[in-house]
Amino acid sequence: MAKGADKKDGPRDLFGPMKPLSTFSAKIRLGYAMKLYGDRTFHDLDLLREVRNAFAHGKLSIDFSTPGIKWAIDSFLCHDRQKDNPQKRFYSVTTILLSHLMLRRKDPQQGVEGLD
Repeated sequence: MAKGADKKDGPRDLFGPMKPLSTFSAKIRLGYAMKLYGDRTFHDLDLLREVRNAFAHGKLSIDFSTPGIKWAIDSFLCHDRQKDNPQKRFYSVTTILLSHLMLRRKDPQQGVEGLD
């Protein structure tokens, strides 16, 4: 064991600030690498991350009708509803993805229809 490391700190060695799994991107990629979900879910989670980062870290004022944001939201694969309202579609997609991941957590064979 490394000097200063403690067995009870195990997960903190991965998930804390500046650790290997500290970013949403790293967590998305790890889940995909572990085959917890497939291409469609990976695609939508990565788009969700991009939209989140644009709002959290962007230098310009944006909203859900900003062309790049609207394009990303229109590109989600998990469903086609509410394309006329990007904000509602974003919330809906987020809810579907969360539900899918929660179902997969309980049973890897379960999930939201249309996602993998």
